Amino acid sequence: MNFTYEPLTEKQVEAIHQATLDVLWECGAEMNHPAILEIFKKHGAAVEGNIVKIPANLIENAIKSTPASFILEGVDPKHSVKIGHNDHPIMAPNTCSPFMIDDDFTRRNATFDDLKNFFKLAQTSDVCELGSTLLVFPVENATQHESIMQPVYDYFTHCTKAMGLSNACVENVCMAQEILDVLIEQEDVNKMYVSLCPISPLRFEENLLNTLIKAIEFRQPIECVPCSSAGMTGPLKAIDDTVLSNAENLALITLVQLMAPGLPMIYSVYSAITDMRTLQLSTGAPETFKMLAMCREMAKYYDIPFEMPSGGSDAKAFDVQAPMESTLGIVNAFATKTDTCTFMFGSLDTFNSASYRKFILDEETVRNVQAYIKPVDDLRDTTASLITRVGHHDTYIKNKDTLKNYRKEHHFPKFSHRMSHADYVKEHLSINDRLDKILKERLEAYEKPPIDKDKLKKLDAIRDKYL
Repeated sequence: MNFTYEPLTEKQVEAIHQATLDVLWECGAEMNHPAILEIFKKHGAAVEGNIVKIPANLIENAIKSTPASFILEGVDPKHSVKIGHNDHPIMAPNTCSPFMIDDDFTRRNATFDDLKNFFKLAQTSDVCELGSTLLVFPVENATQHESIMQPVYDYFTHCTKAMGLSNACVENVCMAQEILDVLIEQEDVNKMYVSLCPISPLRFEENLLNTLIKAIEFRQPIECVPCSSAGMTGPLKAIDDTVLSNAENLALITLVQLMAPGLPMIYSVYSAITDMRTLQLSTGAPETFKMLAMCREMAKYYDIPFEMPSGGSDAKAFDVQAPMESTLGIVNAFATKTDTCTFMFGSLDTFNSASYRKFILDEETVRNVQAYIKPVDDLRDTTASLITRVGHHDTYIKNKDTLKNYRKEHHFPKFSHRMSHADYVKEHLSINDRLDKILKERLEAYEKPPIDKDKLKKLDAIRDKYL
């Protein structure tokens, strides 16, 4: 089935690439780290203060040395995933939201209990294949240090799925690596990927670069996550902002490949348009999803794995606006054939808030899209005879063909109303009631993954060391 969305022509892709080379040579990228400046200088880049102007040959060589795909290991081997050249998007939940939207539409600070509940939902999800240490950012009754470090331990005691390290810093990279070395004993494998977010436009701060150096020391994949606000920290027009995001990605890709040729990387973009009436970032705008699709084409052009946020919404509550926007994002993930996608489950409020109900709703939206794009079976030789046997006055409801095939032919949603109106009135359960029922069942049925006592003791010691 040809279900593909590529907004850029081949000519436009090549024009964006050339404009990116021009930007990185004429404007350059600000690299606020003396050791990084020396690395660029050593390889022939022009260094003027903290500005690095990167020649095209360095960029082209870096693109060639970046792997087209890699395996990211899960603590449970059955949860290891391939990133790059996927046959479907590898999906991850909401990430880093400091707030929760409750059922009464109020917004409150996220807690560690919320974080653990989201871990439970991610672990038990049949469509979520990728995790993160910060599915929400627990700020209630916690210091900044605790909010960043404790989730590393909590993730690995609740989840066994492959993961990316969010809000990465030197300390949590070290902590995660030590824990992963206990839980995944193989050497020379990809145990996590480390997400690094430059400050748009084209600025890489010392903390980010220190974290990059540490991730390279551990030989773990690195993801560049530009997040410009088109019209404020990036150009207004989508194609122009794509040049900026592309330049930020290629600057970091070039640096990493100079330091560690062949190290896996993920080209990513979290940029969105600015609503010029409110000057707020708009992650649910159709132009935002188009911009993400344009960047996906650039990553495909370079044959580098790609990630984008795909279930976001600007809705401030779990209302009709939320699925109206996030459904387009989910469809966009499948249509662009992205390799991985985040914010797929539970995201509200322009990345700032999370919702339990929306997590369950987004899972069902994904299943609906999967059913929609499922390839059509070839016509059987028996179809004409089946229709002839039933004729003009019989029914297919009790036909053996129907009884044999209906379960695999149809998708059965977990909470949508498909009964008669009379049965709906009799049941007297709203969609929210059904969502809450599923949520309650999921959380109550969750079981922590077993961890060997000796390994758990080591994990506890690592936690105490960093906290």
